[in-house]
Amino acid sequence: MQPEYVSVGDLFSRESVFVVPLFQRPYVWTKERWALLWEDVTQVAERMLANGETLRRHFLGSIVVQQRASGVTQVPRREVIDGQQRLTTLQILIKAACDTLESDIVTGDAAQPLFNLLRHPFAAKSDPEGSYKVWPTNVDRPRFRNVMDGAVPANPSEDDRFAGAYHFFSSQAKEWLASDDGDPEIRACRGDALAKALKQHLWLIALNLAEDDQAQVIFETLNARGSPLSPGDLINNVLLRRAQEEGAPAAALYEKYWRQFDEDPLWHQKVGIGSTARPRLDLFLYQALSVMTNKPVTVSRVYDEFVTYIRTKGQISAAEHLKNISDLSSTARKIYQAAENEADRTMVAAARILAMDFGTALPVLMVLLTQPGRSRADIQKSAACLESYLVRRMVCGLSAKMYGSLFIDVMNVAAKADHASEAIFARLMSERSDSGRWPDDAEFGGAWQETPIYRTLRRGRLAMILRALEMSLRDPDMTDPVPIPTKLQVEHVMPQSWQQWWPLPKGSDSEAAVGRDRIIHTIGNLTLVKEKLNERLSNSPWIAACGDADSKRASLQKHGLMRLNSMLANQDRWDESSIIERSKQLFTHALCIWPRPVNTMH
Repeated sequence: MQPEYVSVGDLFSRESVFVVPLFQRPYVWTKERWALLWEDVTQVAERMLANGETLRRHFLGSIVVQQRASGVTQVPRREVIDGQQRLTTLQILIKAACDTLESDIVTGDAAQPLFNLLRHPFAAKSDPEGSYKVWPTNVDRPRFRNVMDGAVPANPSEDDRFAGAYHFFSSQAKEWLASDDGDPEIRACRGDALAKALKQHLWLIALNLAEDDQAQVIFETLNARGSPLSPGDLINNVLLRRAQEEGAPAAALYEKYWRQFDEDPLWHQKVGIGSTARPRLDLFLYQALSVMTNKPVTVSRVYDEFVTYIRTKGQISAAEHLKNISDLSSTARKIYQAAENEADRTMVAAARILAMDFGTALPVLMVLLTQPGRSRADIQKSAACLESYLVRRMVCGLSAKMYGSLFIDVMNVAAKADHASEAIFARLMSERSDSGRWPDDAEFGGAWQETPIYRTLRRGRLAMILRALEMSLRDPDMTDPVPIPTKLQVEHVMPQSWQQWWPLPKGSDSEAAVGRDRIIHTIGNLTLVKEKLNERLSNSPWIAACGDADSKRASLQKHGLMRLNSMLANQDRWDESSIIERSKQLFTHALCIWPRPVNTMH
């Protein structure tokens, strides 16, 4: 590598187009990073105003580029290995500064030196992209061109970071130039300082790679810092770069197989809780790699394990790997978009497994759904089997630690079996230890009635159980097909703060209070309501002393359409015995929803 210290003005004055490879991630910088860059610019400009021209170099960071072959009539190309976010942002910043300065009569002349940093004026008509100084990755090009061609939307969508950056820098430049108390001479000086700061006093370290330097290794190493690259970014990069090396049409492969991952919001949705939340694409690649390798995969090592996998499959081309991932994503999409009220039992199970956040079980469904000749009935039984196993263990408080290796084994057993559902059932029933056994009806029933499930389960998991019970309580021939909203809140029938309106029987001791504090969190005392109804019910009495209008029972009767709530309507009192009885009633439905067959899935 040949390091070079270069000013922004010198860099963009050269006859080169800095091309971002299509396999790099899209533009991701946001206001936080824009603000830091703008702070650098204004610090330099303020020092110029205070000290004149004698300034030390102000370094913004580094870029890594590699010479790329280009046509005789084309502007020379350099491929950006690292630094595309910085280069792209600098172009938008210079464009915003140019437009702001040019639109001001006082500072208009200051814009002239910046224009040559934005375009190659003598690019051939046959080389339209050669007129730009930076040429982003495929998915970003339309929005980048809008900015550079002066067609920035006035009210851009939230995901249009190019227009967002332009508006940010424009407003910042206008505000900074206006700090002159209306004095035209001071304003002109500020405009000149801004232009010179951008062109002459901001510096980069440019590393120019030789053609035989390992660009991919350097890319991965340098991007270990800064905005972290996701497994999706890295896998996309390594496959499309390899496709180029194999002489395959990388741009066409990107359009056909990978562009959907960059553009479809489904793949960017965060899945998980708190610091463990990850983009869905990362989780899909983790699950897809499990399917492709038939081995457990560590989420944090998806990229490393993927690189190992493609090295061991040297006879498979990058195009084939891309196709395999894309094909599997079609099945994964159906699973990720599954709803609990669908007619297809497989999709119901998929939705419930997703609600429980047991993604390690999904590769089993992916394999079964992609196998030709696999009967729909067999897949449905398999899915119901997985769901029952997971729900029972979850309610019984059994660990999920071994699920990664267990479900890979289940996946492999099912894939080879003529009847997957029977193979899955047999494999799960073979587990005897606490880390893998399938609770029987007695254990399941004991935990169902006694466990303070409101305390032991995440809210999303508990709500899924209550939604499943609601569906089971409905008569498909008699009940109106009203969908169950997924955002209903879990409500205690007897409230957590029961002391005011729900007194214990006279003569009760402290143990009775402790027992009540526990039983109110069991399934028999829980239901689902809308948020506003939840607020209204709060700690209301079951039946109000002066009429029933403001009671919890009356509110549930009047506003609740759920069968879970209508079954409470005839209860004249609600106490511990009522909770126990309702737990038993609901358990009969739980056994139907989540059975553990004795000998056969039938």
